[in-house]
Amino acid sequence: MSILLDPVPPPDGAAVLARFDAMLAWSRQHASRLGYFAALYRGVTLRARSALAAGAFEQPEAAERLVVLFAGRYFEALAAHLRAAPVTRAWQVAFDAAARWRPTVSQHLLLGINAHINLDLGIAAARTLDEYPLPRADFDRVNDLLLLMVDEVQDRLAAVWPLLRLADRVAGRLDETLIGAALVQSRSAAWEFGQALRAGGGGESGLIERQDRRVAAIGQHIAAPTMPLALALASVRMGELRGVTGIIDLLDQEVARAGAVVEARAMGPSVV
Repeated sequence: MSILLDPVPPPDGAAVLARFDAMLAWSRQHASRLGYFAALYRGVTLRARSALAAGAFEQPEAAERLVVLFAGRYFEALAAHLRAAPVTRAWQVAFDAAARWRPTVSQHLLLGINAHINLDLGIAAARTLDEYPLPRADFDRVNDLLLLMVDEVQDRLAAVWPLLRLADRVAGRLDETLIGAALVQSRSAAWEFGQALRAGGGGESGLIERQDRRVAAIGQHIAAPTMPLALALASVRMGELRGVTGIIDLLDQEVARAGAVVEARAMGPSVV
């Protein structure tokens, strides 16, 4: 637990993975739904490190720094939450949902995606660009790894939980219905947000505050959608028959199986 409370973010990729392992162990011990997004994100980090080792990025030092700073934003928010300290509004929505029974696994994953990409990624990109020339293509690939992983894992979960596939057919694909254009446009928006932060001229805190409010509003829609989607999600939730620890194990398993497919797609031509 002590490593999770550390307000200092992990300094490198190995430390990032060690902290994910600690988070998953803690989540299993405490049957915490916070482990759902952590399981997904750990798999994304593994694939990013694999792609770095394979020379898939144009500027590997910059890409690796982005991966570490990006994860650091998540762990900073998580440490603050576990210490009962203030966090950004976007992450507060996601963390609050983890304490409730009603949201589905898909909702928990999308709440993490929303806060992390729509708020954290632009901030991490701005900090990376302060140190390295980060090509837009490398930025896009890091983003795509996370977006593609959640898509691939949801497809695999639908094979395990048929009600998830049925809800997709009735209400439209859940990730697209819940986030809509915000998910489709998130890659460009995150890059533009990072560029705006770099050009902020001392007004970065105001830009982050406004973006945080926008992202939190999207999160509220994900956490508590209106009818008829709410009814479709309620049926999905009733079909998620495993306990919290069992779901974490299932996500771990499906993320591992999806990893090679996701890496190949993200490192190829633009996918979003």
